[in-house]
Amino acid sequence: MAIEPLRVRVQQTTRMSDILEPIELSADGVYYPLKTGFILMFDQQQEDGTVPTTIKYTPERLALICKGPIEMNHSFIEGRFTQSLYKNAYMSMTMATTTSRLDVSEESCTFVYELSMNEENVGIYEVHVTWTFEGGEERMNFTERVNKIEEMLNEDWFEMLETNEEEYEEWRGRLEDHAEQVIMHYDQENGVDVDSIDKLLQLNDEFPLLYGEDTVRLYIALIEARSEDKAVYDRYVDYLAAISDASHEQFLHFHTLVEAGRLEEARQLAPHMPQRLGLEE
Repeated sequence: MAIEPLRVRVQQTTRMSDILEPIELSADGVYYPLKTGFILMFDQQQEDGTVPTTIKYTPERLALICKGPIEMNHSFIEGRFTQSLYKNAYMSMTMATTTSRLDVSEESCTFVYELSMNEENVGIYEVHVTWTFEGGEERMNFTERVNKIEEMLNEDWFEMLETNEEEYEEWRGRLEDHAEQVIMHYDQENGVDVDSIDKLLQLNDEFPLLYGEDTVRLYIALIEARSEDKAVYDRYVDYLAAISDASHEQFLHFHTLVEAGRLEEARQLAPHMPQRLGLEE
């Protein structure tokens, strides 16, 4: 069964040994419970832009992963020295930490570490993160879920696949969870935004996540909402050609209707095409 992400409000406080005032951050985020840990995702607003941030905790290890203007994937392990590569728009540096404390509870985590960059000591940092779970009615709706899928597909997942298979599999699992949940939202919500349906189908063309009946239902909804837009019918024709026999008599008939601009006839026929093409009993 797919893991349902929980909406949370994140508060982060960072204290540094050589700076008196702490740095405070507040953001909306999502929380994924794991069998032996959790994944917490939120955005940090930096001078150079938004930094999608992930905190992943598994027993005795906390990974801090950043994308966008700042790129890093660093692990903090109590009592251990760890190092990784830190990148921003201007430079790449070796980041090294010795973690003296790592405390994790159901709704917070604290990690304290000594930091060096390119072997130069920077100071001692204490990061305290808390998250407050929001009510069920505030969880992601259909449009938010589609936007999250789009955000994930904008990540450099191909490089992830080539260089870090474990990270890719984790990312792919979260993406598939969103795909499963988005269909549940579509079934349960009234008045789903048509533009979001359109976006989801375009994303599905880029990275197939939805198959068969689910994709057909979304195309039919889009056709009903934009019954005079020939481009929508053309996309449905392309989809049917990809999953069936493009030389099938029924496919050729439907294609001819669309090409001739007989869209009302094509609209009435569209829901029945999978059955006529032998894709459904």
